[in-house]
Amino acid sequence: MGRVIAQRLIWLVFVLVGISIMTFVISHVVPADPIRAAAGFNARPEQIENLRRRYGMDKPLPQQYLIYMSNILHGDMGTSIRTRRPVLEDIRQYFPATAELTMVALAIMLAVGIPFGIISATKKDKMVDHMSRIIALAGVSMPLFWLGLLLQLAIYGKLGWLPAQGRLDMMVTPPDRITGMYIIDSILERNWDALGSSLQHIILPAVTLAFGSLAVITRMVRSSMLDAMGQDYIRTSRAKGLSERRVILRHALKNALIPTVTLVGLQVGYLLGGDFLVEIIFSWPGIGYYAVQSMTTIDIPAIMGVTLLIASIYVLANLVTDLTYSFLDPRIRLE
Repeated sequence: MGRVIAQRLIWLVFVLVGISIMTFVISHVVPADPIRAAAGFNARPEQIENLRRRYGMDKPLPQQYLIYMSNILHGDMGTSIRTRRPVLEDIRQYFPATAELTMVALAIMLAVGIPFGIISATKKDKMVDHMSRIIALAGVSMPLFWLGLLLQLAIYGKLGWLPAQGRLDMMVTPPDRITGMYIIDSILERNWDALGSSLQHIILPAVTLAFGSLAVITRMVRSSMLDAMGQDYIRTSRAKGLSERRVILRHALKNALIPTVTLVGLQVGYLLGGDFLVEIIFSWPGIGYYAVQSMTTIDIPAIMGVTLLIASIYVLANLVTDLTYSFLDPRIRLE
């Protein structure tokens, strides 16, 4: 097991190097000058050149890339052209909000998608099954931005039940930064006002982000459950007199979760990618919001930092997914 983990981590390095090369080249061939934009319209030519030398953009592209990768190895992701702060510091500030939103969306996806899939499989071709198919079709067909705007219009604009933007009400004092996640920090500090406000603010963006993945998980669990329930060991379990609940949850579900775990690992990357749209719509101050602002200003160091961060999380999520197989099915040997 340790050898497999070491091999996958080595491959992670090659993946990140490949992604960094592609992102670096693409960001530098864009027909725009980030240094001129950062200097302002009234900047003199010598000011622009000084700024260009400061960020190392006066050197040939291969040399710029080697310098950047050398700095990465020393824990330096560069300085943001837009915020004029170290990119690593910006990521530390913005990423906890994205991590919190992604984890809540993932929890909603699993807490709703798996039970829906089980019910749909056990009630095949009945009304519940037909309803789950409709929800799944809507989930995979509906764009995130449209769903987010629709929820804002209905839940906030018409009903006034939940806030539509931000992480906290303006009159609520944020908890002291421990993890950067308001829900966890509020619980640790017993700041119940901040906890209630943060929970209210996260519901709409989390539901928006989770809806598409929830539909996919529901359909996968349903399909896997139907396949598992047709196997001989399920018929044997029923012949032994085991209760239907135990047959479904103890035997069928455990085997049906193996393909579902694979899909969950892929959905982590999907959720992080969907964060970009959701955070813009709901003014959620996370890494997606930061990345979009950086893209509009061609902030190359910030774009590179966010890209490498998301790629690392995606690859590590797939590694955790592979390792989970051995716990669900002892017959699987990664070696």
